[in-house]
Amino acid sequence: MTSRIFQKNVTFVRPFWLCGYNSVLPAGTYRIDIEEQQVESLSFVVFLRKQITLYLPNDPSQPGITEMLNFAASELAAALVRDQRANRAATFKRQKKDRQAVNYRAAIARAENEGMPQPR
Repeated sequence: MTSRIFQKNVTFVRPFWLCGYNSVLPAGTYRIDIEEQQVESLSFVVFLRKQITLYLPNDPSQPGITEMLNFAASELAAALVRDQRANRAATFKRQKKDRQAVNYRAAIARAENEGMPQPR
């Protein structure tokens, strides 16, 4: 069977978790290796993702040691979706708060100018 491995970087905006790992991982950019295996019984070339390896950031207290996590491709996709949803929700909250502040300032300005003669 033919297999191939390629590297990619993925970025998480917020802390995230992966199934099978005990702690929450910090936000940041992570290097991953994607291993795919060719399906031989077909008349055309198809590769099936077998596993993904995520490399954790090096711990300064343990130089030379690299920790890796192996998991299914679907788990990475689910973690990225959760991260994007959390980021969109936070962005929406921030935009709503900004709109409320603008409206509040406009209301204050209208109240301060109430009863004042309009410039000609």
